[in-house]
Amino acid sequence: MGEKTMEIAETAVRYYLADYDSVGHNGLDGIENLSEKDKVTIFYKANKNSIELSFFEKIHSSRAETKFQKTETSFNCVFSSYLGYIMGMNSDAEYYVVSYDK
Repeated sequence: MGEKTMEIAETAVRYYLADYDSVGHNGLDGIENLSEKDKVTIFYKANKNSIELSFFEKIHSSRAETKFQKTETSFNCVFSSYLGYIMGMNSDAEYYVVSYDK
């Protein structure tokens, strides 16, 4: 049983849900080191809809699948709905929240 658990952990898809309004580009340092099995969704509001070119280069160099999701409501509301959706589709995955909010 221990070996099977290790195998799942090594091959699991990892989802990163980032609250860009909270963490900005500093909270996403290391995105360029993620693998092709990783999926990143960056949630942002209209008032924070620009990024520095150097950060865009980091995102572009990452092998992870990266999406941007504009939100009109609070991150918490959109996040919880999205997390429930992806958990229903892939229960073996790992999930990480990138936010300074508690």
